[in-house]
Amino acid sequence: MHENTIFFDGLCNLCNGAVDFVIFRDKKMAIKYCSLQSEVAKNFLGDMGENTQNMESICFWHKGRLLKKSRAVLAIAKHLGWFWMTLSFLAYLVPIFLADRLYDLVAKNRYKWFGKREVCRLASEEEQKLFVC
Repeated sequence: MHENTIFFDGLCNLCNGAVDFVIFRDKKMAIKYCSLQSEVAKNFLGDMGENTQNMESICFWHKGRLLKKSRAVLAIAKHLGWFWMTLSFLAYLVPIFLADRLYDLVAKNRYKWFGKREVCRLASEEEQKLFVC
């Protein structure tokens, strides 16, 4: 798997918006993307004991580790330029258990608050080189 891969819910409007946000700000194109609904994600994450069917977290494969929830978000932010990198360092002042509780609240309500697609996101022609599945 590519060193910096985001695994995201391809049906979730919030998650797809987050992917668009990262793509726009990742000027070095260092991050790749993979929908949790894909066979690649199911196999890769399944080999690590993760069940993608009930997953309510964005995951980030980074430096040989699978980061989830707020840790994933903070690690991703470090790739998005000085502003987001600085903000991510400041966010580390918040205890991880509190950050994850907030993350869980949003994740649990994401479909209700932001909606859900009928089918997974399809990468545009320009984005195809960024998607590993």
